[in-house]
Amino acid sequence: MEHSYRSRDILRLADSERFPQRVRGFTRLDSNAVVKFPCGFAVAVHHGRGTLAALWPLGRPKRLPAKMEHQGKLVPVQAPPELGEEFFQRPNFSVADGVHVRYGLEGDLRWIVNVRQGALNGLCLRFEPEGLLRPQDSGIFKEGVLTERWQESLLPDGFIGYVLSEIVLPMKKALQLALSPCEQRLCYEHHVDVDAVRPKELNQYPPGQGAETLEEVDVAAGGRSPREWWRPQVKIVDPSKVYEAGPLALGLGDF
Repeated sequence: MEHSYRSRDILRLADSERFPQRVRGFTRLDSNAVVKFPCGFAVAVHHGRGTLAALWPLGRPKRLPAKMEHQGKLVPVQAPPELGEEFFQRPNFSVADGVHVRYGLEGDLRWIVNVRQGALNGLCLRFEPEGLLRPQDSGIFKEGVLTERWQESLLPDGFIGYVLSEIVLPMKKALQLALSPCEQRLCYEHHVDVDAVRPKELNQYPPGQGAETLEEVDVAAGGRSPREWWRPQVKIVDPSKVYEAGPLALGLGDF
């Protein structure tokens, strides 16, 4: 059975016994739940809506303490108020380097971005729900800063086809999710044979890797990440126009 790309049941589909080694948690970017699979990739789910928010690689799981030592005192760790204690009870993940695919509130593909060392680095593309590129919001980023605005020559040959055939289609087929109109158009325009792409083996660990252990963050670690989600350092144009909702912080740092 294939589920609609607008499905609000993404968390149930991902957090399923079909994937016995999955890990459910959060990132420090927002209040969206994430489910990471043994293959290293994860899905993010829009909080309060249930639709697909992202397909992306995530780092190792950590559990954050509700309080951390700062200047000799224990101070509360800031967290999304809508999550309450669950934010600390479940693992937290940092985002990993690679291509990240972001989705709007209705599950339509809206962004393809390159992330390195926790920041936007490289080509970042924004799309309309129908699949048209928005050149005014696309370009080359360096350390989260737009350094070169969009022009056709910036797009490497086969890049979009690679993202579709190696990330979007395999992940969606594994989760039994239909393609959005944007994805359908991009597959047609970039000559991607949808039927020839196989589902991703979500339960298969990368070569030489096994199950990850949950790291408990020391209460006395102190300090804070320079890119904690509640102190966003990078926003692309007007993110409210991208997701038709509150701003999406794109300061994608480790912690």
